[in-house]
Amino acid sequence: MGLLDNMFRHSVDKKNKKYAIIPDGDAISCELSSFRNHFNNFFGSQGIQENGELQKYVTQSLWHILYLQKKKMDRLGITMNIKCDRRKYDVTNTSGIREDKFNDGKYDINNVFEEITATNTFYQNGKEIGFFEFDEVAHYLFFSAKTVGNNKMLCVNCGAESTRENLIDGCDYCGTKYTIEDLEGRIGHFTFKDNYWVKWYKYGPSVAEKGGVNKYETIKQLDTKYGDEIREKDTYFSLQELYVNLNNKLTAIHLAEDSSQINEFSDVDLKSVLDEYRDVIYMEMVDIHLNNYEVRGTFQYAQVSCHMNLYELKDGKIEKRTEVVALKLMKVERRKTREVSAPKLMKCRGCGNSVTLLDGKICPICGRQIDLIQYDWVIVEYKNWK
Repeated sequence: MGLLDNMFRHSVDKKNKKYAIIPDGDAISCELSSFRNHFNNFFGSQGIQENGELQKYVTQSLWHILYLQKKKMDRLGITMNIKCDRRKYDVTNTSGIREDKFNDGKYDINNVFEEITATNTFYQNGKEIGFFEFDEVAHYLFFSAKTVGNNKMLCVNCGAESTRENLIDGCDYCGTKYTIEDLEGRIGHFTFKDNYWVKWYKYGPSVAEKGGVNKYETIKQLDTKYGDEIREKDTYFSLQELYVNLNNKLTAIHLAEDSSQINEFSDVDLKSVLDEYRDVIYMEMVDIHLNNYEVRGTFQYAQVSCHMNLYELKDGKIEKRTEVVALKLMKVERRKTREVSAPKLMKCRGCGNSVTLLDGKICPICGRQIDLIQYDWVIVEYKNWK
């Protein structure tokens, strides 16, 4: 490695050296550091350890996404190493962490922003092939079961109302079994991103305004804007649920080897799109915008736009690019949010076998074709642009 390479590698630290590094000092900071350590260990080695430490920190939905990404990276001999320091950009905040707690109908959410400097390095068979820097925030969404009174909670997988004791024995509705820890504070989303307030602290209000970044976290803002109206039709509607639902589907689309792996949740021919994504090895969902929701006749309709970062293998190097995807979604009117669970969704009406989103439209046991639109959102239009 040459002198210029060394200078480039330390630029993120040099640019931000006047902002103090903040060590762990309370429960939330310790948990974030521990999670990032296990996240780094997971992607920094070959193979997928069953029941590994990372699974103790994340929701089933996030684990499903990380598993898909790791599986493709392993096949290509690619590993990823993340180094992160918590910084003090806001002089009035001694922890470097901002928490924003709210309930979105189905979940109790802790919306966490951690001020950071970070690097993300990709290797293929031990050779470095990509290096990226971040110096604003790491963003986390913590999901907890919603308490609804009388010692009852909502299953974080399907939304069914039950007692804590019943959920530990197994949800009466979907069968998912929990530990006490599973019901509280699981991470459902993690990414590095730009942040209006960090720009404001570091460069002033004029730069922040020109930065093109929303002042408020999009998910919460949109839930406030649309959530109450939608919950008049769907009591437990959760924009977070829609977020992780689409994150699952879009991750599968971007990492799919062929269309048979994604046709279970799409009524659109995506073969040409898959060719565009052939070299994508990792995806970060940045924001989701719910542009429209309505019920017409016996169906629900939603129009959603998603902003993502894609990491692609091109000529032996990893390149990062942004993408926006506009989706039109459709499902039957009677199917409500509480009945739509994460990757393990359906029971085959032919034999009762549990069928996951990635099993396809055909039950692997009895061969019965499953009409997903009766259970969950299906993509009926897909447009993407850089």
